[in-house]
Amino acid sequence: MSRREKYVPCMEIAARHGYYSSAPPVDLVPDGETSRFFRRSGFIFRRLGGGSWLLLRPEGDDGNGRVAFRVIPTDPLFHYVTERADTEGGELERIGQNGTWALLTATSKPDAVTTVRILFLPPEKQLEFILVPRHTDTSAVIGLREVRNRVEFLPPEKFPGIPGAWRVAGKDKTALREDAGYRFQLWEKRDSGERLLADGIPPPRPDESSPVNSHHSITTYFYY
Repeated sequence: MSRREKYVPCMEIAARHGYYSSAPPVDLVPDGETSRFFRRSGFIFRRLGGGSWLLLRPEGDDGNGRVAFRVIPTDPLFHYVTERADTEGGELERIGQNGTWALLTATSKPDAVTTVRILFLPPEKQLEFILVPRHTDTSAVIGLREVRNRVEFLPPEKFPGIPGAWRVAGKDKTALREDAGYRFQLWEKRDSGERLLADGIPPPRPDESSPVNSHHSITTYFYY
């Protein structure tokens, strides 16, 4: 940047994600035509951090032009926790090839700062637990609970292929969140009463699809 030349903002881009508790793990990379436009016009594109970017133009330039950015995820989990995105001030076209999740296009305008907002939305999934006993005991029935009752479970059912194993699935789908803060407990039920077997069972990972319903459910295997 020349010390004699002043730059002024012409576009601000802000992105957030319904799954991640911090900034969404994406890079915005100008496409080929936009990169050439920036070089010709002296525009500067900067990442500010926290899911925001700033486009600067030389003072005196009218700042009018279409720009396009490739949306490139930097976390492999992004593909599992992103169903779609809403945009304001620009358009987002799904690409899904060569590392590019989507193409963001917007127009910088004369004497105004264009504001572009992106909200990535996670899918809703049924939570599923495959619970495997280390010692098979057919006299006990297990139950799974979320201590704050934020997830209701269907009755446990036998899981085929693993002796003594149970499958417990959520009654309803839930939007995936990194910081959901669930606390799952495993209980054993007998005629004589209940007994806590495990506390703090890890929730299903978004990239672990269910062996029973791979499209609608995510799963975890827990040994007790």
